Amino acid sequence: MRHYSLTQIERITGIRKSVAVYWIREFPSLADSVIEEDSELLLSMTGVEKLLRLRLLLMEQQFTLGGARRQLSREAGSSPGETESRRKLFKLRDELVNLRDILDENLDEAAE
Repeated sequence: MRHYSLTQIERITGIRKSVAVYWIREFPSLADSVIEEDSELLLSMTGVEKLLRLRLLLMEQQFTLGGARRQLSREAGSSPGETESRRKLFKLRDELVNLRDILDENLDEAAE
């Protein structure tokens, strides 16, 4: 997968490097598209597309940071708290599966 440096992104999109870095810190979904190589941030094409979407929301449509976050969450099909809740549910499910496996092992040992 091709990745782009902040210098390339600035040249292509017109988004200043400092602004891109700030947005990467403010929007976790954007940070998922970033890798660091030799102390340089590189974004995947998906990350570049997200930056362009943010530029549209923040600069052209005059969204606030919070408004842009909510809009991106709506577009992704989840509310801002839903992702965290989902992560917690998956963790709880994994813990319950582990507990069930331990109980099954104990029942098997007791039956022998």
